Amino acid sequence: MIIFFIFFLFLIYILSNFAFENIILSPRKSKIDAFDLLEKRGLYSNYKFKESALEEIEILSHDKFKLKSYFAKNDSYSDKVILIIHGYTANHYISLQFIDFYLNNGFNILLIDSRSHGNSEGKYATYGIKEREDIKLWIRTLKDKLGNNIKIGIHGQSMGASTALMYGGKYKDIDFIIADCPYSSGKDILKYQFKHIVKITPYPLYQLVNVLFKIRCKFSMNSVNPSSDILNLNIPILFIHGKEDKIIPYYMSKNMYKLRNNKYDKIFIVDHADHVESYMYNKTQYENIIIKFLNEVYI
Repeated sequence: MIIFFIFFLFLIYILSNFAFENIILSPRKSKIDAFDLLEKRGLYSNYKFKESALEEIEILSHDKFKLKSYFAKNDSYSDKVILIIHGYTANHYISLQFIDFYLNNGFNILLIDSRSHGNSEGKYATYGIKEREDIKLWIRTLKDKLGNNIKIGIHGQSMGASTALMYGGKYKDIDFIIADCPYSSGKDILKYQFKHIVKITPYPLYQLVNVLFKIRCKFSMNSVNPSSDILNLNIPILFIHGKEDKIIPYYMSKNMYKLRNNKYDKIFIVDHADHVESYMYNKTQYENIIIKFLNEVYI
């Protein structure tokens, strides 16, 4: 009996560390990985990319990590700027899929490498907790660069989408959010993935993994709660989600949309699209939905 109990504890320890590594420290995509994925999806080609056309900007986070972003200035004078935030394991190269669209629609663009991704420093992803504080610094940088009266939006995918919602709910100093496949809470998304992807019961694994987060990363997944953060946020939000998303279920976007009950909010569910595939599956409609959304809110 004692041997069985020791084996059980050892198994739980192994599973907890395995889950921790995958949730926080999964291998990050390289530049080559990003372009391979974009070209496979028909969204952007390496030959179109001119690195010199982007201005590299560096800031120092509150916890002393060097963070990088890449600024594309619109050829015509514009007081509009969009921050594009990638998802977990991705980088700013992935965000290039949207660059032509936003430049053609009069936006300046800031492509962000989130902490511990791309060319930014940092060891852990924190699912929006520390990332939203980094966004505050990026917005201050943009205002220093372009003026305090600029109109600011955030277009995020996956973790980037949830970070945008969490940021907006806390700071309330942006004009709109486009949230492509966000999770509604850290607790709910981990429990969903444990159950449906890893195929193991969330209890007690979630609780044990969250202890590791608190000890090693200094944050709790219980504090990752976009659905709560946006309740008192009075700006328009466009939710986009693939109906076949196996990583973050589309009902999370639907539930947040219903919770908001904001007349300017929109939701676009894309048939057949898996995680962060909505733009690939229906690029024209995706762009038209965004244009209509921005026109209706006078951006």
